[in-house]
Amino acid sequence: MTTEREHLRLYFDTCAMHNFALTQPWNEGWSPKVDRLSRALREDMEALYDMFRVFQTTPQELVFSDVLEDEMLDLAQRHEEADSLDYFYQLVGWVRETFGAEQVSWCGRQGDLERLFDVNGLRGFPDSRDRMHLALAIDAGCDYFITVDYRTIISGREHLRATPMRIMRPIEYCTGCEEKTPPVRKRRPRRRSRRPDA
Repeated sequence: MTTEREHLRLYFDTCAMHNFALTQPWNEGWSPKVDRLSRALREDMEALYDMFRVFQTTPQELVFSDVLEDEMLDLAQRHEEADSLDYFYQLVGWVRETFGAEQVSWCGRQGDLERLFDVNGLRGFPDSRDRMHLALAIDAGCDYFITVDYRTIISGREHLRATPMRIMRPIEYCTGCEEKTPPVRKRRPRRRSRRPDA
């Protein structure tokens, strides 16, 4: 892909960063939680790890957003995963210290991002949070949107239009080719709590 910049700009969504933070490959090796991941998700986490390792030799800019930060904080509070949030901030700090602050940037909800929903086909994505992430990435001029959201973003990426940005899994970015959408585990229905007999 040709751009006017000398480097590629990659946007990382919450799904990718949350799973990566939970597995914590730099925190004394992979967390035992990695064994509970699906095969596709584990491949993507290993590919994401490789991506961060090679950023020293390839001119790429990592783009995060305040939406990502807010969602990471919300997930940490709801699931009592303070360690994953801490690791996320450690990761951002490590990238800045290792590769330079110029390789990390943040984008926020500024201006009328909904103008992109129709122009770029974002209304085809059912989740409003997904649409906001994609709009932020497009508005920031990103070349790639990195995600492991197989259920809604990867499976619906044909909706994206009128932008050179590509939606890719980490493994696809590393290999340079898109793959079939991985099978998604069905969500278990919530069990209704039984009230004790009066």
